[in-house]
Amino acid sequence: MRADGPRGMKDAFSFMPTAPQRGKISTQVKRCYSLKRNKEFRYVYRRGNSKANELMVVIFTKNRTPALKHIGFSVSKKLGNSVCRNRVKRRLRSAFDTVFGEIKPGYNIIVIARAPILSADFSDICAAARSLLRRGDLLKKEENKA
Repeated sequence: MRADGPRGMKDAFSFMPTAPQRGKISTQVKRCYSLKRNKEFRYVYRRGNSKANELMVVIFTKNRTPALKHIGFSVSKKLGNSVCRNRVKRRLRSAFDTVFGEIKPGYNIIVIARAPILSADFSDICAAARSLLRRGDLLKKEENKA
C-alpha cells in the first residue's frame, strides 16, 4: 500500500473546512436561521411586503420573536434542473452571508430567484441583495463615526 493511501488520496478529509475559531462571531446563514416549514413560507407570502429587481424578489414580514431573523430561499423549476437550482441557492446563500450580520433582527425573509440570476456575476448578486434589503429598510442603521 502506498504512503498517500488508496487510490492516490492524500487525506480523505482535506476538503473539509476547519472549525470556527473561538471568539469569532459567525455571520453565516446557518440552518437554525432558515425558514423550514411550509406554514412559515405561507405566512410570509400572505402577510409580507415585497421588493424586487431583475435578479431576485425579497418578501419580508415581522416575526413573533424580535431577537431572531429567519431567511428562506425559493428557486422555481422554471430556472432549470436540480443542478442549476441548487447552484443558484448556494450562490444566494453565499451572497446573503455577506450581509446577514447587518440585517435587523425580528424579520422573516424569503428570497425568490429570477431567471437572469443564472448568468449574473456573484458581485452583481451581492449588490442586488444589499440594495433590496436597503430598500426594504431591513439593514441596521450605520452609526455615524465622527
